[in-house]
Amino acid sequence: MLSEETQQGPFFLEELGRKNPGALYRYHQDWVELLARAAEAEAEAATPANRPA
Repeated sequence: MLSEETQQGPFFLEELGRKNPGALYRYHQDWVELLARAAEAEAEAATPANRPA
């Protein structure tokens, strides 16, 4: 999976660039991991073994 995000303006430069280097990467990584867990849980719930009889 490839995802790219860009931010512009003084807020992003100051807050995410200088005060919290790497923050945008961490937020993005957290989001991707949450998506993966949600997809895995949905896939597991959809398996025939997990459906009510």
